[in-house]
Amino acid sequence: MAKFINNLTLVVAMLAAQSCDATSHIDRAACPSKSADDYYFANNAFNQTDKRSDQFIRHRYSKHLSAMGEPSISCGQPGDAYRFTWLRTFHHPVVVRVSGMGNHAIVQAVELDGAGGYEPGKVLRRIEKTLSAGEFEKLKSSFSTAEFGSMLTSEKREGLDGSEWIVEMSDNGKYHLVVRWSPDTGPIRDIGSRFLALTGWTFDEVY
Repeated sequence: MAKFINNLTLVVAMLAAQSCDATSHIDRAACPSKSADDYYFANNAFNQTDKRSDQFIRHRYSKHLSAMGEPSISCGQPGDAYRFTWLRTFHHPVVVRVSGMGNHAIVQAVELDGAGGYEPGKVLRRIEKTLSAGEFEKLKSSFSTAEFGSMLTSEKREGLDGSEWIVEMSDNGKYHLVVRWSPDTGPIRDIGSRFLALTGWTFDEVY
């Protein structure tokens, strides 16, 4: 029952956020402290009219990123950064981040041993490797092809169990955020899959 209530609360918060989709083109030159609830995502990033819903969603996503030791890319970000956060309700949380300066790029990925719909857990595995200029260009092209910067932050598709595909981009000081619920097809599914492929890891359940 507790798990059901937890998931139901999340759905209600997400639906509230979708009732007034927030713009995520929020440029922040300086970051707040890492302990602040707007370190990873600016206030109103998910909802401009319902502060409680916005704070709930920011806290939920942020606790996973914090457990992974991730930096914020919505503020104080030198160069370009792209991040995919994959939160499956009953499976391990995963993040893949690509940071680039010119033609040089590094991919860093973390998998936790918790569950995306519950507590993050601890780091299960972590990698860091250099991307070739070609790989980096393909990733950037996938964002351009999808016209990522003009996509809505969220859409009206949610459920009790499934996954959240959270994609962030910081490009020349311009930040954008897109969240999709269990995308079977479409640009966010394609972009997220490209991120996962960069890790070289395999996953039993991709949803």
